[in-house]
Amino acid sequence: MRPKSRRGQARPPAPPPCASRPRSRSASFSPGAPLPDDALARCRAARLLAAAFVHLPPQDLEGTRGRAPVTLARHVALYVAHVTLGVPRGAVADHFGRDRTSIAYACARMEQRREAPDFDRALSALEDCAAHAIAQGVPVPMRRAEGAANPVSGGLA
Repeated sequence: MRPKSRRGQARPPAPPPCASRPRSRSASFSPGAPLPDDALARCRAARLLAAAFVHLPPQDLEGTRGRAPVTLARHVALYVAHVTLGVPRGAVADHFGRDRTSIAYACARMEQRREAPDFDRALSALEDCAAHAIAQGVPVPMRRAEGAANPVSGGLA
């Protein structure tokens, strides 16, 4: 026997949030609010490492458009900041000037690209480098001076 259709009926109210479960740090982030220093440092580290990954200056990742290497570096930065370094999507979106859905899209694209063994190896090495730098408390510069040499060398396009 088929259950009756609920079409036209109001949905039952959502249950209240579980009071016994502690809220995670990411749940306390509100879009538009200033980023905590650790989230800001993690996003900056992801941007610098991703730019070095494809041999680009970090400033190239700031735009909303770009050629394939720029888009790849931007997606890598978004992926590393969110997945590897644990910055909430809303905070990553605010730092990079994107929408949360763009972060989800970039993460999905990177997961697809990881099916290629060479790309997976290179991205894994970059993730290890990012996680190690953050764990060791490596300072992340605010802005690199005009014409200064790239502090991170190497990478793979």
